[in-house]
Amino acid sequence: MTKYTNKQRSKIYKVKSKIKPTASTRSVPKGKSKSAIEKRKEIINKTLPKYYGVYYCPALNDNVVINSQISLHKARNASSESRKSTILLTMVKEIIANSQLIYTDKPKTNKGQKMFSKILVLVAAVRGIGWAKLTIGKYNDKATMAQAPYCQYCIQHLSIHTLKNK
Repeated sequence: MTKYTNKQRSKIYKVKSKIKPTASTRSVPKGKSKSAIEKRKEIINKTLPKYYGVYYCPALNDNVVINSQISLHKARNASSESRKSTILLTMVKEIIANSQLIYTDKPKTNKGQKMFSKILVLVAAVRGIGWAKLTIGKYNDKATMAQAPYCQYCIQHLSIHTLKNK
């Protein structure tokens, strides 16, 4: 679990609700059972390819790419764990357009983040759901597959309990 500084928490609390979920999000199954998670993974596999491409992010003042090599792999694992995270993934385009930069971090040394020079965490508020934590990686100079300088890495629901660092 990530520990947030008071400064980061205060930035997150100031993010205002700008995004309204669509009616199609009602079909996302609830619960933590294996079948619910599998159904959410199916929804992600069907939905995310529609968003492949390059999108402008005002918070970064640059383009962000959503692709199958990084975005889909991470989304299947992280966003399928909860219903709210899956719903947020189906709204990724709107979240990229309305998010605010909270902090920048160094990438982990794992396989998924080795092609990034830094990791940026953005937050957007979504009515009825809460905060969407959008993790974006900035490609390092060696990354040749980059269509844009940034790549959508992960999107998850950010709960109040996580913010309070319990």
